[in-house]
Amino acid sequence: MKITQIDLKNFRAFYGEQTIKLKDGKSLLVLGENGSGKSSVYFALKDFFEAYEKGLDITKTPYRNLFATTKDTSVTLSFDTGDTYEWSDSQNSPHSLTSQNLDVIRGFIDYKSLLETYFFQQKHGRVNIFDFIVHEVLADYQPLSSKRTIKQYWKRIRIPQRNTVLQLQTLSWAIDEFNQNLAFALKELEAQAQAIIDAFNMNLTLTLNFGNVGYNRAVSREKKALTNKLVNLRVKFYEQDYENHHQYLNEAKLSAVAIALYFASFLIRPQGKLNILALDDVLIGLDIANREFVLKIVDQYFKDFQVFIFTYDEVWFDRLQTQFADWQKLVFHTVDNGDFEIPAIKDQLGYLKKAEQLLADGDKRSAANMARQYFEDIAKGVCDNRAIKVRYRRKAKELKLDDLWKAILDVPGRVAIDAQLVTDIKSDIATIYNPLSHGNPINLSIDYVKRAIARLKTLKQTFDTPINP
Repeated sequence: MKITQIDLKNFRAFYGEQTIKLKDGKSLLVLGENGSGKSSVYFALKDFFEAYEKGLDITKTPYRNLFATTKDTSVTLSFDTGDTYEWSDSQNSPHSLTSQNLDVIRGFIDYKSLLETYFFQQKHGRVNIFDFIVHEVLADYQPLSSKRTIKQYWKRIRIPQRNTVLQLQTLSWAIDEFNQNLAFALKELEAQAQAIIDAFNMNLTLTLNFGNVGYNRAVSREKKALTNKLVNLRVKFYEQDYENHHQYLNEAKLSAVAIALYFASFLIRPQGKLNILALDDVLIGLDIANREFVLKIVDQYFKDFQVFIFTYDEVWFDRLQTQFADWQKLVFHTVDNGDFEIPAIKDQLGYLKKAEQLLADGDKRSAANMARQYFEDIAKGVCDNRAIKVRYRRKAKELKLDDLWKAILDVPGRVAIDAQLVTDIKSDIATIYNPLSHGNPINLSIDYVKRAIARLKTLKQTFDTPINP
């Protein structure tokens, strides 16, 4: 089950009506400067799935567009099943979609929540992430054999006004249910987060220690309290185990742990009919290593999800559109409608699609330029992903395609490329990809350039194929 269309009416940045079509329910990559409406689409999805549970009123701020003069505000999602669900003042059909128990798995992360994840590890001598786990990471997690989510189990725990036998027994049952289900969930979360960390050779080992919540049975109402609200996170680095790991691990490693916990929480839920992952500018506050870490997690673990990534960074947009070449890509910008600025959306073709389109128009030289940029991007990507060392250049712009290609061929154990493909691409580099040819006419047929582009597609498939150890 995939979303095929998003219709917005007077929602957040979108004044009037806006339709975003997702061909065949593809995942979506969006580039847009701040204020262009990209985050409004992120929140359209997030708010839609939270509307019923949280009682969100779409006719009020911040959901209704600032310039809208009526309450005619709506978010409508259409699916490849032919079903359509609307969230508006008169319709709350998100409930009929999200009330199907485990049929909808959704994960939403914006840059603020991700940037804050490592700060919870900075406050005390030991790392207590109880609130972070119960109210954020595992809030919507529902163990397979249970009827409720972790958040719902927590809400059922109510401190009694009087410590009568009946009230204490009711409280005890609620606490036991919560403790048992949280302990089960933490084991799954720990295992999945560790699997993510191990997959990328980070030399970190994490454990989540939970000692069970209790009740102090105080007589005075002011002193009554739940005790032992503690989930202790401990992290080993190269098997060195210190309780105060947060005081010696750097921000990048602390962020990596938090990222792994966040993404693991989505993966441990049984997949449903609809599986969504949406990331709004999550890369901007991370160093390069953790940006790549996030991309690798998405690429490796969320292939069965419909993924939405929103960014304002053009450099990373180029990196993303090469990494996720089959996704739909949109560019958001603003236009002046006479009274105020409104978002405008256009399709963004990747380098390879541009090359094919230019070639179809008979522009061989421009097609070759686009193909070369695509070649450079996928070559940089495989060098990053397979830890292939490339010749150092003082200026990144001076890095040549020849440097990348030579580095890839010099480490045959990292990428297995067919010998004939190597020979053909060597010829392509010398002819259509040579920078010296860019200012001169290309004396090659359209069919030759077309075959060169086809070889790049084969090369990308080769780069994406794991090497068996």
